[in-house]
Amino acid sequence: MTILPALFILVLALQSPKVLQAKETSEVEQVALGICEVLCKDKAEKGPHCVEMCGLGQRANAAFLEGFTCTSKCPELKDPPAIKACEDGCQKKYEAGLAEVVKACHTICGMGETDPARIETCKKSCTSPAVASTPKRR
Repeated sequence: MTILPALFILVLALQSPKVLQAKETSEVEQVALGICEVLCKDKAEKGPHCVEMCGLGQRANAAFLEGFTCTSKCPELKDPPAIKACEDGCQKKYEAGLAEVVKACHTICGMGETDPARIETCKKSCTSPAVASTPKRR
């Protein structure tokens, strides 16, 4: 699954106008679903919830991209208190987006699984080291 983030960024770069300017979430979800369906053609080999987990990975990447885009616009404000408020707002949106992804991931982990150990292992995979170590702004 290490190729998924790189492939997503490549597809996002190629389709960025469509993805970034989409006015409805359904358009973004359709693009993500199409990518995941292609990547998960052989679902038996990649797991029963491959498409759902792939979609969550893409949502996490989108949350990062939106947070980065938001934060990059803050210096345009020129006023230090306004810049800080902007950056704090961007950070909160980013953390809320990631929390939503983790919650959805935990839900997917319980779908059709009865072994508590496998469910816990899956839930731990929902929070990658990169997400867990996201610095909090003070």
